[in-house]
Amino acid sequence: MTNLFKAPIWKKTDESIWLDNCRNHEELELIYGRIYTVGESYNYSYTNDQIKNLKISPSLSETSRYKYKKRAIRRFADELGTMLKTYVPINYSLALIPIPPSKTPEHDEYDDRMLQVAKIAAQQVSYVHFWPLLDCIKDRESFYTSGTTRYPSTVYNCIDINEAIVASYQSGEILCLLDDVLTSGANFSACRRKILERFPNADVRGIFLAKAQEAGWEDGEYDDEFEVF
Repeated sequence: MTNLFKAPIWKKTDESIWLDNCRNHEELELIYGRIYTVGESYNYSYTNDQIKNLKISPSLSETSRYKYKKRAIRRFADELGTMLKTYVPINYSLALIPIPPSKTPEHDEYDDRMLQVAKIAAQQVSYVHFWPLLDCIKDRESFYTSGTTRYPSTVYNCIDINEAIVASYQSGEILCLLDDVLTSGANFSACRRKILERFPNADVRGIFLAKAQEAGWEDGEYDDEFEVF
């Protein structure tokens, strides 16, 4: 395989995709830009290389490897910004909400990578704004590093609404949860539930930099009439 650059191809999840923790995903407008191949190394593909760089631990912030994390954050933010400018109509109002990490800000392993991606991307599009509505309030094991079974309740019990910005909610605005990799839908389902408890009529959708997939599985067909909204 090669890790040479390959541009993202944005798609909506469809009937060919099974998400253990989000069975009704086809109704919820989830989109992803790349395929992350589970169980493979950095050099399997460009996407694997960049996702693994994105997930480099904050504990390595003083090492030479950390520059690759910073580079991946910028690259993914630019890809996201380009997608939003291309596919979201200018008469729309969209809030970009990063899905919280598994650790609280006080923890040594706190990783705000998605917060950074969302913030940088939103700065590139005038009708998209960065809205960090959800916080991690209790440390938990990361699904990615621990390999533990993914349950939405695990995430739900560790997150809460950021009350400091609730008043800035705009009725009718599209709320887009942002995460790096769509695997089972556990994080998305938990965050969507938390948001809908506070804003029952909100239009909550999902954007993912990549979708996890086993090697050997083919991704769905590319739709040349793809529309995000």
